[in-house]
Amino acid sequence: MQVYRRLPFPDLPPRKRSRVHWPKVLSIVVLGFTLMLVIRAVRQPGITAMPQNTAPSLPEKKPLK
Repeated sequence: MQVYRRLPFPDLPPRKRSRVHWPKVLSIVVLGFTLMLVIRAVRQPGITAMPQNTAPSLPEKKPLK
């Protein structure tokens, strides 16, 4: 037996249940993650940006007087 509930505003149409649009949510999350990775890569240079001769050179020896 179903109990009849009286609505507080009977003139309004019944409310539809909102659905989650998973493709939109997933695409927003992936876009945000990609944007975060791109910003990090631009701000912080990687190993390829380092100069080729990374070995420190020895200081020149000054002759003793």
